[in-house]
Amino acid sequence: MPSMKKNNQICPTVSIICRTYNQERYIRQTIQSVLNQTISNWELIVINDASTDNTESEILSFDDERIKYIRNEKNLGPLDGLNIGIAASSGKYITILDGDDLFCSEKLEIQSKFLDANPKYGAVFSYIDVIDENGNPLNSADAQIIRNLINNPGGTREQMLRRAFNEYNFLAFPTEMFRKDIAVHFNAHLLSCGDGWFHLNTLMQTQIAVLEIPLTKYRIIGHNVNVSGWVSGLTDISEKFFMLDKFLEINSATFFKKIFADDIGDRKFSKSDIPFIMIEIAGASNDPIKKLWANYTFHRLVSNPDTYTDFIKNKKYPEFMQYKLGDVSGRNLRLVPNIDVIRSKHKKYRRLFNWTATALGMCIVVIVILLVRHGL
Repeated sequence: MPSMKKNNQICPTVSIICRTYNQERYIRQTIQSVLNQTISNWELIVINDASTDNTESEILSFDDERIKYIRNEKNLGPLDGLNIGIAASSGKYITILDGDDLFCSEKLEIQSKFLDANPKYGAVFSYIDVIDENGNPLNSADAQIIRNLINNPGGTREQMLRRAFNEYNFLAFPTEMFRKDIAVHFNAHLLSCGDGWFHLNTLMQTQIAVLEIPLTKYRIIGHNVNVSGWVSGLTDISEKFFMLDKFLEINSATFFKKIFADDIGDRKFSKSDIPFIMIEIAGASNDPIKKLWANYTFHRLVSNPDTYTDFIKNKKYPEFMQYKLGDVSGRNLRLVPNIDVIRSKHKKYRRLFNWTATALGMCIVVIVILLVRHGL
């Protein structure tokens, strides 16, 4: 495979960006998996994110001019490390390797040949093998969950976008190779969904392929020990909002309909309707995060007087309520959304009233009888 030339210098075909932090136990194996590749026209850019153990000495023990070493003076996090690596890269293609994972020996050759032969594809992924801290195959429940998520055929671009909407992320950074000219700046503020956001951006630009063979050994050590062990909770929810916002940027009704064909059917609409249809689809899902996003996004849209005016032109008030509250069919809108609670309380109070009225009536009858008996 020929290498490129830039300014009379030979440039590598593939730039490998390796992020590492305090992984002295694994980084040597990781680097060796690159040296074992079946092609040699690559560069390895190792980003040491201010490790406090012996990671640096392990990296510097290798003597190979294809290895570039960058040490951050302070810990910046994994996504800033990717931005630094992309800026320093000179290859036509970029692939990502975490400091505790391993490349299978043919990974670079297989994926770079695929991109060479398929210019319409901007990125190519693969399946994974899951290993434990000792490098042995791992068959735990966590490992099976990860395999079930990642080891799936890719499908069309539209199918993958729909899956991204459903699952947020189902692709693995350490299996990926992408063209440098589609790289975007990683949002370092995304601690939970940075990889999913990048993959979603990639799908918005280009097609993605998934090779149905394992080309990366993905290591599971423990929660938040892996480089890829992110945070969750409220941070995860807010970042998923950020990802769902990407779908609002679709400006082609035809493309949008292909993604959400099962939801839209034969419905006619224009690109200006896309945000409101997205709200409908998200609001009808079983995912509470999507439901929250739908309600919040509806507020964002109709808070603009012009947008509200355009929306309400062809909508009645019950339809407006449905967008805001969900399905309100057959309900008294004045009581939504607490109608069930109110109805149940109404029944309780009605029974109480009936019991009170009955008791009062009996008291009156007794009094009348007593008055008659005493001749009053």
